[in-house]
Amino acid sequence: MAEGRAKEWTGLRLRHPRTAVGWNDQHLFLVVVDGRQLRVSAGMTFPELADYMVKLGCREALALDGGGSATCWAYGNVMNSPSQGRERPAANALVVVQNRAGPKQTPPGK
Repeated sequence: MAEGRAKEWTGLRLRHPRTAVGWNDQHLFLVVVDGRQLRVSAGMTFPELADYMVKLGCREALALDGGGSATCWAYGNVMNSPSQGRERPAANALVVVQNRAGPKQTPPGK
């Protein structure tokens, strides 16, 4: 999606676990969708994910890796229900940290 609107999708509409990041002028949205689990979730198609990001209020959004690697880990715990029943080793991650010192100050004259 871009500029607050979902883009047209012409590909297959299969439901799978998904991850996405979205943002607007005030917020960052991190989304993990469980899937491939009969009593938990079927997952989402890409158009469903884009529509959800719009409903959250994202101005821009980007789909990230999905499937078996769709895992949300926070404060030492897996926060969702990964499709393989456990977190899967992955070669990449999106890591969000908070700077407790506050915003960096730019020295005068720079």
